[in-house]
Amino acid sequence: MVGLLALLLAGCKADTRSADTEQAAPAETAPPRPIRVYAHNLPACPYTELGKVTSSEDGEPAVRLAALRAQARDMEGDALIDFRGSQEPGDVPRGTLAATVVRFTDPTCTEAQ
Repeated sequence: MVGLLALLLAGCKADTRSADTEQAAPAETAPPRPIRVYAHNLPACPYTELGKVTSSEDGEPAVRLAALRAQARDMEGDALIDFRGSQEPGDVPRGTLAATVVRFTDPTCTEAQ
């Protein structure tokens, strides 16, 4: 009986496994591509219109402009032109901002923002 118990215990061994708990460092991401803003004039570089974007985010106008820039990046645009907007009175800044997203057609044409 003791021999059988020893045989059974000899067959049991602790199965230890370890997982690598150290996570890989997040991949570095490139900074977002800058989107130029032409609020009062048109770009000198030739361009193609990609479409309209609109933001009705609550907050300062800069919040709405940031939302337009994000939408323009999603469309792979280079700049925003032809702005339209409205501001609603009240304690919390509210309003709508719209613009046209454009992509420059000549990659050698550059302008300072």
